[in-house]
Amino acid sequence: MQRAPEHWRSDQFRLRNVRRRAGERASAEANRLTPFVFSPKSSIGRQFINIIVLESFLNQAPLRTYAARRTQCMESNMEFDTKVAVIVLEDLAIWQKLNVTAFLATGIAGAAPHALGAPYEDASGRTHARLLGQPMMIYKANASGLLRAYRQSIERELTRAVYVRAMFSTGHDEANREAFRREPPNAPDLVGLAIRGVKNGVDKAIKGLSLHP
Repeated sequence: MQRAPEHWRSDQFRLRNVRRRAGERASAEANRLTPFVFSPKSSIGRQFINIIVLESFLNQAPLRTYAARRTQCMESNMEFDTKVAVIVLEDLAIWQKLNVTAFLATGIAGAAPHALGAPYEDASGRTHARLLGQPMMIYKANASGLLRAYRQSIERELTRAVYVRAMFSTGHDEANREAFRREPPNAPDLVGLAIRGVKNGVDKAIKGLSLHP
């Protein structure tokens, strides 16, 4: 079994102390918030996130502190030269956000088939579809933030998948592409954007945006 690095072991000690201070109510809050942010390859990532949530609970730290440290935790456990970011318009209905994110994710996977992992196989031997082999970070933005990220992604020659508002009224791919073709090329009415490319290029394109809660 791989031994955890020294700084993780000290964080485990920190976690025990924080839990002792916070008590059961904060632990329940951590359990509610953390399932979607830990690395499936390691329980250590979850422990670190628990520390973040519990300390925020005790210190009443702002949510942006938690979000920033969540990103740091997720990215520090994984070594990728590229980054994937999905940005959705913040005032969309929930079903629209889910729809946009799903379609944009397929666009990135289609543009980068080499980034897909191996097929999944369950305990009975049945195989399931491949998934993208790296994290996808989901961000929220207003219309101007989304347009800025779009223009930056073009300038930096990043892989892009786009979704404009008119596509909510279409029913198939050809109509979607025609709707996008009618948009002003430098200022489309975007409701979602996914980008993939070198990490520093993506980071500059999404500068100022916040992770979706």
